[in-house]
Amino acid sequence: MCKRFVAQIFLVAMLAFCSTSKATEWVSGDAGISFQIPDNPSWHQATPPNPQVKLILERTNKTAEVFFAVFSAPPNQQVLNQDFISGFEKGYWPSDKSTKHTGEFFDFKGKKAYKTSGDLFIKDITFKKGAIIWMENKKVFLISIMKRSADPMEDTVIKTFLETAKFISASKN
Repeated sequence: MCKRFVAQIFLVAMLAFCSTSKATEWVSGDAGISFQIPDNPSWHQATPPNPQVKLILERTNKTAEVFFAVFSAPPNQQVLNQDFISGFEKGYWPSDKSTKHTGEFFDFKGKKAYKTSGDLFIKDITFKKGAIIWMENKKVFLISIMKRSADPMEDTVIKTFLETAKFISASKN
């Protein structure tokens, strides 16, 4: 009887959580990807600084952010390989402002990708930073995550953003 009661309480709690948790689907047809953006008042969508940055989400107190960008691949680097990654990381992890901790090729939802993580130092503040990068159709796709003094994957908005990424058919421009 007690186990059944506990199971019923758990079920009610899960249903309440699911019915109150809201998310908006953000879709980039030209990039062929969608993400779920949780409805969280401590986050907002910022204005991208250039056309390559498709989406920026940031905490209102500026302690965390996630962005998605699409760039044209360099003409001489159309394949995601160690040569390309070496050049990418020189810009992503500047030696005087950051420390790279990890980097590895992996499967990101069926696509060959590379992920990297480390620390970025801005004045006296350490940001934990990471990226997922893949290439397709002469384009480079980048998801970058960052959080002040903490693992960005511990933030539910960032974690949801990455976990709900879904590849869709890209529209032709």
